[in-house]
Amino acid sequence: MSRIRLFLNAAKNRYEGLVHRNRQQVTTMEALLVVSIYAAFLYAFPVEPGDDLLRHMKAYAYDYDYRAMWPFSPGIPHFDPYLLFDMFAGGMHKTFGAKGFIPVQITALYAYAIGIYALCKDAEDRNWRITLTMAIVALCMFRITLARPAVFESAFFLIALATCGNEKVKWHWHLALGLFMTSFYYLFFIYLIPLVFYRRAYLVALLIGLAGWFHYAGTEYVRVLRDVFMMNSMRDGLRVAEDAGLFSYGAKYLFILVPVICFWRRDWKKLVSVAWFALPNQARYLETLIPLLSSYARFWQMRITQTRLLLVTFCILLWNIGSTPRENSYAMLAGIVPAGSRVVSLENETMFKLIYTNDNLRVTPCQDIAWDTPVYRTAKMTALRYGMLAPGFFNPNQYDFLVEKNLTHVPEGFQLYTVSGKYRVWKPLDIKS
Repeated sequence: MSRIRLFLNAAKNRYEGLVHRNRQQVTTMEALLVVSIYAAFLYAFPVEPGDDLLRHMKAYAYDYDYRAMWPFSPGIPHFDPYLLFDMFAGGMHKTFGAKGFIPVQITALYAYAIGIYALCKDAEDRNWRITLTMAIVALCMFRITLARPAVFESAFFLIALATCGNEKVKWHWHLALGLFMTSFYYLFFIYLIPLVFYRRAYLVALLIGLAGWFHYAGTEYVRVLRDVFMMNSMRDGLRVAEDAGLFSYGAKYLFILVPVICFWRRDWKKLVSVAWFALPNQARYLETLIPLLSSYARFWQMRITQTRLLLVTFCILLWNIGSTPRENSYAMLAGIVPAGSRVVSLENETMFKLIYTNDNLRVTPCQDIAWDTPVYRTAKMTALRYGMLAPGFFNPNQYDFLVEKNLTHVPEGFQLYTVSGKYRVWKPLDIKS
């Protein structure tokens, strides 16, 4: 009996020790490890960006001149609106090759995690704080993997906003962060203006940034800004998903309003930033609004054990896991046309993948349909509505190939050059292969 009693006492002590350790707070390094596990899954199961990041990573091959990439699009700016970001993304491509988008995405992941973790600084305990961080990151993952300049600007904005209330962070650090944000993205002021209400250092950064962009781009900067705010009227009815309304595109995220309704008085100043990014009513700002609104959940008096934290993290990983299927991969378009070819595509996604996987192509369309010719916009609308190529659109003296995946009618005057999965390459009959 004594041996049984000793065994039971030992088991009891081990259980109580486990429970005690389980209730302990994760350290900062352990919180970083949780994010690193997420990054490892992102590396193991890569999700390819479908659009802009692909051309950012190849901008260096065109000497950072988008007019060389899209020579047939008259609206392209005469300057690189993303110069510092393009240097960063291009450096990743030169270092890691075609998989260079993964470290860019992982960098965006860490930036977001830091910003959200800082926003949730008033959480009941650190376990609840890191649980919230990972949950909010998971909600934003569909935007984080795009890893565009605006995604990074949003992450930097979250970091800046979270540290504005910390008096230990001196004004010169805010100024440095603000200046860094100005150099990353030509629409930096969208993210700096709400920060001006918190720290005057961001007003200085805003003014210096505007002066710097005017010095770099001249009056062309004004023209591009004017175009950006008039894009919808310049697209001839062609819609862009990011311009969809917040309610129609983000209705599935309405549950994040619950903690806001409960605790808005605890942090009413943050609602100024929420209102600012909600004002355009565009889905492109969900990557900023989701963390801002979700962070109000930190005021719930929740204590999370380490076991529950690990369980939540594991469930989040399973929810987000899933790499890009090969049929949708940019690899399907690798070497599909000769280097230096002049190519027209009828889908923007196809155009971005062509640029990424082929060398020195000259391509239509450009990054935004509004900056292409009216003739191309008509051709794209015809392809979308009727599945056919608009008569007389393709000029053999201008383009060498037509690449598409959605036509339901064989384009007249073309011969099939090659097929790769769902992508078809057509060549004019009067040009020999």
